[in-house]
Amino acid sequence: MENHIFAVVWICLGMASYEDLRDRRVREGWIWCIAGAGISRLWLGEGKEAWDVLLGGCVAFLLFVLILLWFPGAFGGGDVKLYAAAGLSLGPVGAGVGLAVAILTAGVALLLSPSFREQKEIPFVPFLSVGIFLGFCFGEQIQNWYLS
Repeated sequence: MENHIFAVVWICLGMASYEDLRDRRVREGWIWCIAGAGISRLWLGEGKEAWDVLLGGCVAFLLFVLILLWFPGAFGGGDVKLYAAAGLSLGPVGAGVGLAVAILTAGVALLLSPSFREQKEIPFVPFLSVGIFLGFCFGEQIQNWYLS
């Protein structure tokens, strides 16, 4: 059943990424769908404990809040809400890994793409999607590699 939840999250992230690239905004419906998929893991017997789901959402939200306190205006509200919702599926480890990957991939894109450097604001949801994907699939392995 975890594959079904992953598919729902990935489809919603794809649509949110498309909208962020096109309109520079994310609809609330995609965020609620991602949050619902994360919470549904509790009832579908996916091996997630309630504290792991809630802690994942809290870690994702708090990481963004800390960055926004340090760099005001660095992200939009849609980015924060979307990542907090995805944190419910990722858990605390995946949330930390996913955000680190998202920031690194955005940095690489800024270095390699002149069109991104010329923009005042860049759409961050596509980079969050890459981070969420890697955090969901390989979060524990990336953490263990980094800490070893």
